[in-house]
Amino acid sequence: MIGHEKLDVILVQVQPRRQGEVWGPESGVQVTEPDEGNIHQFTAVTPCCVLDVLAPPYDFGGGRPCTYYQVDSRPDGSFWARPVRCPDSYRTRTVPYTGITTKAPATD
Repeated sequence: MIGHEKLDVILVQVQPRRQGEVWGPESGVQVTEPDEGNIHQFTAVTPCCVLDVLAPPYDFGGGRPCTYYQVDSRPDGSFWARPVRCPDSYRTRTVPYTGITTKAPATD
């Protein structure tokens, strides 16, 4: 079953870079990269819908699984993530993307 695979419990230190951002319609497309923003959490402050477009898509059999993490803070101010099981309600659907074209922001 997807989401119920064996978990390798390895703690990884994470560094929050973009905490507390509030995005609205005027924010435009938000882009994450493999090395920044890839661990993310959405919390609605008003009724809304989030479309999380992934390219390439998750592929549980091909080495690109969706991994859920529990992030815990330590007294020293550091943050550590550990993999946890996907909720039973988790679903992934693959559909062709026909939306706008965007580029990742340039990095200096």
